[in-house]
Amino acid sequence: PPRTPVRLRYEQLSAVEHATVLGQPVAGTDGTVSMTAGRGRPLVVTTLEIPEAMRVLGGGRDSARPLAAAICLAAGLMLLSAGLGWAVIEALT
Repeated sequence: PPRTPVRLRYEQLSAVEHATVLGQPVAGTDGTVSMTAGRGRPLVVTTLEIPEAMRVLGGGRDSARPLAAAICLAAGLMLLSAGLGWAVIEALT
């Protein structure tokens, strides 16, 4: 939306650097094609590497997903071993 604040504005991109553009191509009335914001998403142009650009877009915070996945895996293994232990005790009695 036009009211959304801009984090950073480039006035010029270097022709030497490779840039990644996320947007929607739109054909103009004169036949030229340009990239614009579309489908409710902003136009993103970056010269950063993709992992670094994703950190910038995410606000610079590291994701807690790996920690959450490790905790869930540990909890699952503990429950599995408890269930197997219970089954062995029931089989022996």
